[in-house]
Amino acid sequence: MILPRVKQYEAIEGCFADELQFAPTADGQWASRILGAFCPLARIGIGEDATVHLENKDMNAGAYTLSVKEDGIFIGYGDREGLRNAIASLSFLIKEDRIGCAEITDAPDHPFRACLLDLARGYVDIDALKEHVTRMAKLKYSVLHLHLMDRQTYCLASDVVPNPDGHKLYTKEQMRELITLAEDLGMEVIPEIEFPCHAVNQLKALPQLGCDIIDKRAAIEKVRAATGDRKMQFVDADRCVSQWAVCIGKESTYEIYGRIIDEICTLFSGKILHIGGDEFDFPSLAAHPHWDNCHACRERMKKEGLSSTRELYYYGLRRLYEIARAHGKRMALWNDQLDVFHPIDIPKDCLIYFWRGDIITQEKGVFQALLDQGFEVVNAHYRYTYFDHDGEMQESNIRTWTARTEFLGERDLEGKICGGMLSCWDFAIPEYAHNHYVLPPAMVLFADRVWNDAPCEYGECYRKAMFAAISGDNEADIDIFRFFREILPPRCRHVRHFLEDIDLDSIDISALRETIDRIDASQQSVHYGPLSVKELKRLLVGIYGAIQ
Repeated sequence: MILPRVKQYEAIEGCFADELQFAPTADGQWASRILGAFCPLARIGIGEDATVHLENKDMNAGAYTLSVKEDGIFIGYGDREGLRNAIASLSFLIKEDRIGCAEITDAPDHPFRACLLDLARGYVDIDALKEHVTRMAKLKYSVLHLHLMDRQTYCLASDVVPNPDGHKLYTKEQMRELITLAEDLGMEVIPEIEFPCHAVNQLKALPQLGCDIIDKRAAIEKVRAATGDRKMQFVDADRCVSQWAVCIGKESTYEIYGRIIDEICTLFSGKILHIGGDEFDFPSLAAHPHWDNCHACRERMKKEGLSSTRELYYYGLRRLYEIARAHGKRMALWNDQLDVFHPIDIPKDCLIYFWRGDIITQEKGVFQALLDQGFEVVNAHYRYTYFDHDGEMQESNIRTWTARTEFLGERDLEGKICGGMLSCWDFAIPEYAHNHYVLPPAMVLFADRVWNDAPCEYGECYRKAMFAAISGDNEADIDIFRFFREILPPRCRHVRHFLEDIDLDSIDISALRETIDRIDASQQSVHYGPLSVKELKRLLVGIYGAIQ
């Protein structure tokens, strides 16, 4: 079985058993290289006597045809993404140096098929990231979204932003390697920084980004009025002011962010820059801006004729929009601080990531209101696309979700919806260790949902194909997901607690032992997914030990 599920598949008698030889053209050499990444053990070559025939046709973006015959393989595609998608499907069919004959016609239902990896809240080994990126490409994702900056750190070794807490950071060379890999596998890479909030690290590293408080007593009282248990987490203990947001009024703020964006744009060649823009007010955590109590912000509001801090926020977004546009980038941001039921004073060509209703409005209708105002929107609704905490993404709610869904049961939102994004937050935080074994199967499920609007059933054949997609081993024929309550492994902040979500009495221990042994055998060969398979095997071993 090919994942994501293809639109049309017809099996034909016979098989192709020759070497996969590509013509020495630019597309032929590229296709052979990415097929080698997806199937490291396949017999692949370059030569004039090609057995894999590539033909550029008039087709929609991402679409392709794949015809496997006994005397050759024939691929039609309209663009490079379509060729990559065809090679990805072909990689699922290779077994024992044979490929069953088939006719396939396929195309994505949505062009924007993304996965967000949060690198700002902890360091993830670069080899693990490369493994995940390779898997994403085989699953036909079109976008890798990297969350680089948050209150914990700016994860990139920077000439602009110091590293006050000595965090382990990605060197520019490491980041170039990751970007190059993703782009070579047919994906756009979107970097995300944070403006104007989530700024604890930025303000520690660059204190000049902070507001100049007018009434310090009022600022202190606002902090003390917060009632949350973590209210001091985002507060400068010496000055007793919030460290959550940068000053929007100072011209120097835009100079510094301009330099940050300059640095980002030397590494990332994609068309989109995501600037964050979310969550500027969390009173219960004393996480708020001091814009209404700042000399520079008040002067800016007076100079620009702004009547509220929300208008000042929109002003700040427009300033970053101009910086991004000067670099030839389209600006993207999260939706939750946009007051959708009033005119939003930012350019309509901004790409909006919808993840929830905001603190101003009721959640229902927010997505449609964004579309009604003329924005293009990515569906990243946390209830269906966040798999990392609180169990939001589940088999039961993702099965029928589509990028055109705001809530289950509500379909056919009208407007420009370009696709959806799976989000892996808190990737490397130890208490969220489940990310490392939930991310691979979640990638598979979500890839299918943004490729196909048609609902899906997760039977045995599908589950075995999931393991092939995770491991890169088409020969394994292993179903590890039958041992969990749902197709996604259990999520818990501490791995030792995952057994509480397993029905141990229903598990056939001999079948479990056989599956563990087969996983060991499958990993004797070279595949692209050893780290992820190791994490999933660890769960099975834990279940086996608990039963014994």
